[in-house]
Amino acid sequence: MASNLMVDSVSEPGEERAAAHGAEHDSNRQESREPVKLRLQRPPSISGFKRGLQEVEGAVGTPSQTHPNKILKHGGHAEPATSSTNTAIVRVVHPSAAAKEDELYTEKRREWSREAGLRVTPEIMPTLKPKHPSEIRQEGKQRWVCEQMSNIKEDIAKAVRAYFAEHGIQEDLDSKFIQEPEERLLQLYQRLFGKDRLRAVKQIRAEGHVLRQYGILTGLFGAAVHQWVFLADLPWDLGKDLETALGPNLQYVRAVLRDMGHDYDVFVSNVIGRQVNSDEFRNVVVASYARQRVEETAEALSDHRPAFKPRPKKSTTKGAPLQTTTSEGWKLFLQSAFETAIGVKQVLRSSLRDTFVVSFGKPLRKYDLKRHRLLHKFPGTEMVLHTVISGVERVREGERVNFSKEVVVAIAPIPKTAKSASEGVVQEAQADRGP
Repeated sequence: MASNLMVDSVSEPGEERAAAHGAEHDSNRQESREPVKLRLQRPPSISGFKRGLQEVEGAVGTPSQTHPNKILKHGGHAEPATSSTNTAIVRVVHPSAAAKEDELYTEKRREWSREAGLRVTPEIMPTLKPKHPSEIRQEGKQRWVCEQMSNIKEDIAKAVRAYFAEHGIQEDLDSKFIQEPEERLLQLYQRLFGKDRLRAVKQIRAEGHVLRQYGILTGLFGAAVHQWVFLADLPWDLGKDLETALGPNLQYVRAVLRDMGHDYDVFVSNVIGRQVNSDEFRNVVVASYARQRVEETAEALSDHRPAFKPRPKKSTTKGAPLQTTTSEGWKLFLQSAFETAIGVKQVLRSSLRDTFVVSFGKPLRKYDLKRHRLLHKFPGTEMVLHTVISGVERVREGERVNFSKEVVVAIAPIPKTAKSASEGVVQEAQADRGP
């Protein structure tokens, strides 16, 4: 640290002018002076500081009285020299000024730490002003999560309508189910109705309720997203990749980050968040994985498709039936839902805010307005038939708090004194009911 009192040999313009003036009056007079430096240690007190100043000046009086030819700099004020000889500079820095400078630097460090979200001010300061955590990565706030889950719901709804249009399926009819499905379709059935799916479906129908094909396909798509994204292990894990690549050198990375005031886990979380927000990563890695999951879903639905009832075929003016399209545009909508779900999973998994749980509830539960969102609204809803879109809950201090509601298909109570259109659908379904 620089000393409080320093005598330097630096010349200033005023001194040069005085020396030139003396040379004009006496050209034969030449003097050579060697630069002199004097350093004093920091005085322990103000009185000691004054004694040190007196020793340098060689007298007890003020600098202007004892050495009229010196320039005194004190707090930025300078007194001009009166002669060209024996001129020197005395710089006086108060201990209070140095303390203020240190305090200002310390406060800047603290301000950077606060803006960067650091609990401890780092010893090694950043070379750039730290960004706010929200500028580095998505933090998984409730509003963002709800928006993403709503996007999943909308994409699945578009995929369902496109699938029905392409395959000529009537969405309002009661759905059948395959008795002995293949493994992937069985997983989706069990996600919708539990492991004892046959008994659950039988109970629903025994109570006179209709499992509409629209709700079933929406549920199968939603179950696929939940099963093969939220419950599955993604093929990439940046945290593990870093540990594997660094090997034994990981300890040095941890140590330096700690010296800089950062936690390694927080660092990795921010890197994962930046990866998720990368357009290149989403368009290449995430999109490729989502397409694979869509093909698996399409394979499972190929087994269930015979259970769907087609809409009545309309004829053209020439009497030929209309042909269904085979563009498979529904896959693009479903792929978008998978991609969004992957982003939500990565953000929640790497979140530093809380622990999150993604749920896909069981069938035949009591309807809860705080936890459930209806796929189709009915007045007086009391019971949930099955879930179609996953819900998100935040775990804080051991308690689960709803973050994003599950989307469900609910049972609407039918008045006994009135017959509705839904009763007619029930009767039609009972007359032509499959397994």
